[in-house]
Amino acid sequence: YDTICKNDLVAGSDFNWTSEKLTFSMEWGFYCKTEAKLSLVSSIIFIGSLLGLLLSTGLYDWIGRKKGAMFGSFLVLMSLAASSVATNYTVLLLLRAISGFGLMVNYTGSYCWIP
Repeated sequence: YDTICKNDLVAGSDFNWTSEKLTFSMEWGFYCKTEAKLSLVSSIIFIGSLLGLLLSTGLYDWIGRKKGAMFGSFLVLMSLAASSVATNYTVLLLLRAISGFGLMVNYTGSYCWIP
């Protein structure tokens, strides 16, 4: 690991590694003129949240608010657990979007569920 992004930076003089292990952002090449990919990992959750907000009312009419809120919680739990071991960038984006969907379904259902 002497250079990053196949440029002229040299480890030790231009920058210092804090770990001997590669992070997912280094392994998947987020620093090589593709910083937008890293930003998309953070912002895709809001796209999933928007879809969850739009579709949650139909889900509640179909299965009820309690089951809907529990379904949203289950989606968040499973998608975040799976995203922690995602094998590639596309899978990570999909799981983050599902997490955002589940978050909004849970938030909307929990708010309506409180007496």
